[in-house]
Amino acid sequence: MSGGLVVQAPARPGGRRVRSVAFTELFALPVVVSIATAAQVFGISSGTAYKLVGRGEFPCTVLRLGRQYRVSLSSLMRALDIADSPVYMSDVERGARFVRGVA
Repeated sequence: MSGGLVVQAPARPGGRRVRSVAFTELFALPVVVSIATAAQVFGISSGTAYKLVGRGEFPCTVLRLGRQYRVSLSSLMRALDIADSPVYMSDVERGARFVRGVA
């Protein structure tokens, strides 16, 4: 046997895998996202997400705009218990200097 251990995510019912969103990708999302994108963030299929929306059990506030459903990024972040706190450019610059070893 060569190499290391390879671990695959379990397949969803029906054999399909759902690609989840990385933590850093959350911050690149637009202010309002589709149900499919929100489902991806939670690691569930869009079909499951629509079922939860229909039952009123989706884990965050869902906006209905005409025939479309949308989720605000702030609602999504709250459901994930991610703090909605401002980031200041001076903090980013200070962090970059710290990483480079320049105080």
